[in-house]
Amino acid sequence: MQLSHCTTEELDARARRAEHQLTLARQARQWHLADRYRCEMRAVAAEYDRRLGGSGPHRTRAMLRAEVG
Repeated sequence: MQLSHCTTEELDARARRAEHQLTLARQARQWHLADRYRCEMRAVAAEYDRRLGGSGPHRTRAMLRAEVG
């Protein structure tokens, strides 16, 4: 599914799922999987940014985690 077709709720769910999988991958030291889920979180954050025009007042967990990760 393309992110541009997801609802905000679906994007939030994808971000939460990717964050959870990233944590599990890091704990297992499976760095290739950690990179995969970090990329997923960045893609979700980019889609939020595109929708909000980059200046929205609400910073989502996905955006913050993608910046940190």
